[in-house]
Amino acid sequence: MAELSTTPTYQCTNPDCLRTYSVDPGMCGGCGLNDFRRLDEPEPVQAPMFPPSPEERSAAAQSHSPLQAQTSCPATDCGQLNPNGQEFCDYCGNPLQAESFSGARSSVYLRADDGTRIPLIQGHEVVLGRSQDASPWSRIFNGHNGVSRRHATVVFDGTQVHIRDEGSSNGTFVNRIHIDGSAALAPADLRTIGLGRNYQLSVTVEN
Repeated sequence: MAELSTTPTYQCTNPDCLRTYSVDPGMCGGCGLNDFRRLDEPEPVQAPMFPPSPEERSAAAQSHSPLQAQTSCPATDCGQLNPNGQEFCDYCGNPLQAESFSGARSSVYLRADDGTRIPLIQGHEVVLGRSQDASPWSRIFNGHNGVSRRHATVVFDGTQVHIRDEGSSNGTFVNRIHIDGSAALAPADLRTIGLGRNYQLSVTVEN
């Protein structure tokens, strides 16, 4: 058994023992543990911690900013923020680029039962349905299970409003009459578009 030394080199790591030895004894004579640490090795020195520089703090703040890389919808009745690079607003469906939006004003609107107005801009398709991937207007159909995920597409050509059923489960109705595939009417003659029998969008014409 190794002798205790007045100049210890090894120490038992058992916190209830901590017995020291001049050589590695293999097993502690005090507690039987076989784990030792060298007392003649310097403790590791931790690198000092410095606060981040102003530049680092600024970069971190920008990388976590929820408003970074967003574009405001140019429509006067919308103004919602959208991620940069999108072509159309997630909220109202209008073009996001100012040059695309120039002159793109609508006088024909679909009005949902929650008051949301959907502008029919000439030449731009409006997809109606519950799927967020298919329609930017999916939020207004939450809870209306009779509306299919991609129910119908509406487009205004400047003279007529064209309504096309997209293979929906419950059919598409124009002025409460079921259409077979598609239909087209002048805005003044179009009163409602039904997605199934239980959800109606009213049609308004504003001069």
